[in-house]
Amino acid sequence: MEIKFPFPLALYLSLLLLNHNHHHQTLSSPIFNLTTDRQSLVAFRAAIISDPTETLTANWSSAANSTSPCNWAHVSCGPRHRRVTSLNISGLGLVGPISPHLGNLTFLRTLDIGSNNLTGPIPPELSNLRRLVTLNLASNRLVGPIPSPIFNVSSFIERIDMGGNMLSGGLPDDVCGNFPRLERLRLSENGLEGRIPANISDCRGLEELRLAGNNFIGEIPSGVWSLPRLRVLSLYENQLTGFSAREQGYVAQIEVLDVGENNLRGNLPSFIFNISSLVTLNLSSNNLSGSFPTDATYNLPALQLLYLDSNNLTGRIPNQLGSLPSLTTLVQSHLPYSIFRHSLTILSLQQNLLSGTLPHDIIPPQSSLQQLILSLNRLSGPIPSSIVNASALTLLELNRNSFSGPIPNFGTLTNLRALRLWENNLTTNGELTFISSLIGCRNLQVLEISDNQLNGTLPASVGNLSPSLTRFVASRCEIVGPIPPEFRNLENLEALALTGNRLTGSIPSDIGELSRLYTLALGGNRLSGHISIDLCRLSRLGQLYLYDNALVGQVPDCLGELDSLTKIYVNSNNLNSTIPLGLWDIRDLSVLNLSQNSFDGQLSPRVGSLTALRTLDLSSNQLTGNIPSSIDDFAVLLLRRRWKKKLRARRAAPAELELKAAYKRISYLELERHTNSFDEANLLGRGGFGSVFRASLDDGSEVAVKVFDMQSEAGEKSFDTESEILSTIRHRNLVPVIGCCANTEFKALILGYMSNGSLEKWLHSGGDRQFLDLEKRLSVATDVALALEYLHHGHTFPVVHCDVKPSNVLLDEDMMAHVADFGISKLFDDGETMVLTKTLATVGYAAPEYGSEGKVSTSGDVYSYGILLLEMFTGKKPTDDTFSSEMSLHEWVHRALAQENGPNEVVGPGLLSTDDLHFEAHEKCILSVFELAMKCTAMSPDERINMVQAVAAVHNIRAKLTKSTVETNNIRRLGLGV
Repeated sequence: MEIKFPFPLALYLSLLLLNHNHHHQTLSSPIFNLTTDRQSLVAFRAAIISDPTETLTANWSSAANSTSPCNWAHVSCGPRHRRVTSLNISGLGLVGPISPHLGNLTFLRTLDIGSNNLTGPIPPELSNLRRLVTLNLASNRLVGPIPSPIFNVSSFIERIDMGGNMLSGGLPDDVCGNFPRLERLRLSENGLEGRIPANISDCRGLEELRLAGNNFIGEIPSGVWSLPRLRVLSLYENQLTGFSAREQGYVAQIEVLDVGENNLRGNLPSFIFNISSLVTLNLSSNNLSGSFPTDATYNLPALQLLYLDSNNLTGRIPNQLGSLPSLTTLVQSHLPYSIFRHSLTILSLQQNLLSGTLPHDIIPPQSSLQQLILSLNRLSGPIPSSIVNASALTLLELNRNSFSGPIPNFGTLTNLRALRLWENNLTTNGELTFISSLIGCRNLQVLEISDNQLNGTLPASVGNLSPSLTRFVASRCEIVGPIPPEFRNLENLEALALTGNRLTGSIPSDIGELSRLYTLALGGNRLSGHISIDLCRLSRLGQLYLYDNALVGQVPDCLGELDSLTKIYVNSNNLNSTIPLGLWDIRDLSVLNLSQNSFDGQLSPRVGSLTALRTLDLSSNQLTGNIPSSIDDFAVLLLRRRWKKKLRARRAAPAELELKAAYKRISYLELERHTNSFDEANLLGRGGFGSVFRASLDDGSEVAVKVFDMQSEAGEKSFDTESEILSTIRHRNLVPVIGCCANTEFKALILGYMSNGSLEKWLHSGGDRQFLDLEKRLSVATDVALALEYLHHGHTFPVVHCDVKPSNVLLDEDMMAHVADFGISKLFDDGETMVLTKTLATVGYAAPEYGSEGKVSTSGDVYSYGILLLEMFTGKKPTDDTFSSEMSLHEWVHRALAQENGPNEVVGPGLLSTDDLHFEAHEKCILSVFELAMKCTAMSPDERINMVQAVAAVHNIRAKLTKSTVETNNIRRLGLGV
């Protein structure tokens, strides 16, 4: 009997059948069995464009008569149905998209394709995997939103990991509606946005919730705190603003709570300090204010790591925290001394504003302390002798404070590896007996005591120090007497620096036995005699500083046999005879300073063979003849000016001592491999001297590879300049150098990767996700000021950057600013100004004297910093079409400051709002920034402040803003009866 359907119903059934067939054609076959499993895997392999280990290529065959896929590498099948139940191909370096055909593996319980280089979107067809228990797509390059069907993938799902991709979009409100067994949800390090769904509390079995490194906003849902099995809550580096109101009670099992680097506001919630299971608590880098809650029990017996820094907290840490039995690491600038009375192993408080003295009994007996780092503070008084109670101490850093008095006897610290006491006011009674006491520190590798008033002689016992010692640094310590020959016993010594003292006698020939020595710095003393030929035995010597002594005779010709030498400073002595020909054989020599001596004769044409030479100073000698034509144009200019005394001769005191070992050498092949042959997909940007690529090295570190254009003379000189300058300086706000790759045809610097890009991008790319609020801009301004202060005043030679602008300020993952691009920077003696025939800095940021007189000095950087401040807080570039020769950015703001409400008219969008609770404080802050910028951008360099004054000003602005914000919050709290 024929069944007939009404036309509309027949049409509906036809369309339904068509759609059904189309769907299954997409997924290869409507009948799922081992054959379709094979076809799905083959389809996945076919979509892969690179299989560097050839695992899939060699093991997965598409031939019909090949072995069962159950026998293929990284594939497992169930014993009952003989279907594929597990696919684990993580970490194979696969490149290509994820094939939607994986959705046909309907018996799959484990899909682990993480830690590859898979690209494109997540196929929604993966939602067909109804038996899935584990889904790992982490650490790839997947883009786009997470398909909504994925959140219905399987009621059996226990683990979802999609972290470390480039996913975008938000999470559905019912994210936990279909995951009753979910234990781990890891979505960190993506670009996800929106609010954290309130129904996250429906995932009752959740043990780990990792959403860090995204752009989530709003409050942390209150339901999170009621999850009974939650152990890890990682929400750092988002834009969360607070803790939601919550019910009584708290998570009893949580061990790791990391909400650092958000925008959390208000007081510290008391319930957090009652979570007795906490091991790690990170509340750092937020806007939390007020004092510690008084209604908390601080019952935290398991707490080991506590981070509270970079907030607006007031008062002191409660003594209860100081008595926690398990605490090992505390990072916070105000601490109770009871913190030392337990098992703390690491205390790092460097670069805060700590002041005052340390109690003499600060470290109790049997202390577990292993690292004590108090550098870059304002601490004074004697160094507590009780530090020796920390018998497990391996690192002691007290440098850059104002400690006074004698150096304690640290000889009982047998585990000590590094002792840094430089830049204090420490003294001795005329004998450096503390050095003898250090003989007991048999693991000591680093001893740095420069810039103290020790006023004593070096004892012969220096040769009995630890055989592991690699750095002995005691410059500018008023040390007198001879250099002990016993230094020869320190066979692993790599750096010996005694510059700027009052040493007498000759250079001991025994130093030639230090076969590992890389830096020998003895300049600025009263040494006499000849330069011993025994120095030619230092086969690894890279830097030789003997300037400003009373040495006589010849420079040993055998120094030319030391291929590792890059810098020779023997200026300002009484050396004579001709310049040794051997010096022209040192292939990598970049600096040769022979000035202020009595060298005579003609300059050999072989000087032109020094292809790496950047600085050649022969001024104030008795040389005759013509300048050899073999010197390139740059060297000719420098040499002629110095020879004719058109520039005054330098009495060089080079920056030998932040003495670095040579860069880590990284091969071209490794760079080529990790940038995919310098593929455009890894290109971060291009500049005047080359290109910058992103790469991951063999050790897993993310780096930026700055490749210099060797076809351009400017590019090659830029490499030389930048590598020399960055090799001698180190500061937290300068871009870190990791290594280099250099040969005759290729030159690159490997720099730290700054994941948040340039300040330029944040200021001018637009969009809420790229907006920097007032506090963050002020933080960046402080970082840049500190970097410039260090370059100008924290270094033996002032370094002038010459190109300070937003594109040369890079932001790391913590939004800390790092000044970058030293390709046109200059090294100067104190107070020196260089005259150039060509403007270096970028138009709009260059000081007026750059263009009119060609003068480059530290004042030029100050001007550029002022323009940077104006751009940051007005939102306008100095080259904006609004401005002209008659009305510059500087003049525009200057005129606004003369009007009653003018500053509010020029402030950048979003930085000032009358609806803001802190409007008045923000208004005063912005006005102060503009006033500081005016002081930096005075037309005459003589009228500008220096960077020391600029740093003090910006610190003062930040302190006033913080104080006003706290006071406003307190007034508001009192008004509300809180």
